[in-house]
Amino acid sequence: MDGVLLFVGGEWREVKCAVAYETGKDAHGQANGVKTARYCATLARSASFGRRVRTLAHRAGSGRCSRVGIVADGAAWIWQETGKHFPQSVQVLDFYHVCEHLWQVARLRFGQGSARGRRLDGGAEGAPFAR
Repeated sequence: MDGVLLFVGGEWREVKCAVAYETGKDAHGQANGVKTARYCATLARSASFGRRVRTLAHRAGSGRCSRVGIVADGAAWIWQETGKHFPQSVQVLDFYHVCEHLWQVARLRFGQGSARGRRLDGGAEGAPFAR
């Protein structure tokens, strides 16, 4: 789930979007990749969006899953809707935002612009987290 600002009707509005994946299974019953992907996007408020995502996930087979994972950027409204509609889910912060937190820690720990800090913040060649 995520939100993105778009200029709509003469003003900036947040479009909320989500994708729900259904995994396929191999001959041994193990997940082996994405079987289907279902999408939704709306200008509606987060509460309405949360209900739409719950329906989207249900259509993708969430009712048959032993575990459901939600990947998001950490926005409060996303975790709020996740808690309401997917209370047993595993909530995962997306890679980019994890890296942002690591960069901030590196700057605080090693100092802005330090060689050790640049190794973690994408400033040095060969850094593990390129921006």
